[in-house]
Amino acid sequence: MELFENELHDQAALTLQSSTALRGALERGELRVFYQPIVDVDDSRPLAVEALLRWQHPERGLVSPDEFIPLAEDTGMIVPIGSWALREALRERAGWEAELPKQAPLRLAMNLSALQLSQPGLVDDIAATLRDHGTDPSSLILEVTESVLMHDPGSLSTLNAIHDLGIALHVDDFGTGYSSLAYLKTLPVDALKIDRVFVDGLATDPDDRAIVTAVLALARALTLNVVAEGVETQQQLSILQELGCDFAQGFLFARPLPYDEFITWLGTRGRRTPGQGPPQRLAAPTVSPMNPPKSLDTIRALCHDLRQPLAVIMLLAGAEGSNVRQRFSGILEQTQWLSNMVENVIGGAANDQATSVDVVNLATRCVMRAQPIARCEIACIGIDRAIAVVAPVALSRAVSCVLDNAVRAAGPGGHVSVEVNSTDSEVTIQVIDDGPGLGKVPTNNSLGLTITRALVCACGGAFELRPGPARGVIARIVLPAMPWASAS
Repeated sequence: MELFENELHDQAALTLQSSTALRGALERGELRVFYQPIVDVDDSRPLAVEALLRWQHPERGLVSPDEFIPLAEDTGMIVPIGSWALREALRERAGWEAELPKQAPLRLAMNLSALQLSQPGLVDDIAATLRDHGTDPSSLILEVTESVLMHDPGSLSTLNAIHDLGIALHVDDFGTGYSSLAYLKTLPVDALKIDRVFVDGLATDPDDRAIVTAVLALARALTLNVVAEGVETQQQLSILQELGCDFAQGFLFARPLPYDEFITWLGTRGRRTPGQGPPQRLAAPTVSPMNPPKSLDTIRALCHDLRQPLAVIMLLAGAEGSNVRQRFSGILEQTQWLSNMVENVIGGAANDQATSVDVVNLATRCVMRAQPIARCEIACIGIDRAIAVVAPVALSRAVSCVLDNAVRAAGPGGHVSVEVNSTDSEVTIQVIDDGPGLGKVPTNNSLGLTITRALVCACGGAFELRPGPARGVIARIVLPAMPWASAS
């Protein structure tokens, strides 16, 4: 008993000593900000950078954040330390932008603790700090852990206010808590960060791969981006590319670096041209007529797309500690999605006969149906009228499939353009997004694209995908035109 009490006393004394030292660390300038890049999964280009706190202790050297961050949260020091870290990171971001003017700007990601989120003046403080440093709010990403979001529903109003400033919100360490899907849908978040514990076993543990697959399926359903944390091997990266993950972070690309080393690392990266504004209108060559997909292609595509929602259902069915009603709601949501997908394959349109159709009007109706649930801008461009002889239900489904893919690719705040043009011989529908590009689109085994090809073939047309002008994808449907004289 005495030995146990002595151990408790020693631990309490060490905690008090560390707490006292931490309180002076900020004043003595012992805290540092390190930087770790977040890269595009396809080409490893840096798109953002996470600012990470380090404590340069005069006697102990570099203290692990796992040791002093919980201490800072317990003592309340995380509030002034967090404010200092934001100012310091914005100051240093301005420094590397001045030193590397040809490098495209990187968005800055920072963690936000539960205690910081509960501060009444948080939103005003962040807005003032951004103004003081002349930083566009869209350049900042704030990361909040899944457990904080789930255990503090009262933070929703603060998160909404932060998001209204134009700041992106990411759910950190996703998969380690017990997320309510119903609540997650109400949050103003832009991306999920898959916890490193699942990425670590991605190449060796089937359960980890199933979880990562399920998270990616969930993110697509909610039109969210996904960042995989803790990527350390080329094999892990290859699997993430195969699964369609958006971004990655980890030692494979760079460890957390102090300012000077990060500038050196950044200087070795190629210049990146960021995609800005809506996609540009492009002329495109005529697409050759194509053969409809074979039955085996459709079956393979169906199985490929069934795998992800089934993984989500299995994950929800096996989850422990979460609300049964919420889990059941999530399972119902996924089964409804499966039902709709199967209906798209085997359903319909028995009486869908070829007739003269105003393609501009049909495309406009498809856009109007997509806009209420889209989290990006959709613009209609082109002529006022274009007549083609097509099966209207089949064409409407095809345009809706392409538009749905484009909206998901563009993501929150992105741009999609729907352009209709015609010549004497053909009518062209182009759907252009500013998403991550063809590397993210499973063109060979996506059920939606397989269905689209079949539907366009049923209309006597042709369909192709190709890279956009700077990034993104152009989906192009070409149909036989009806002469104006015959149309009248």
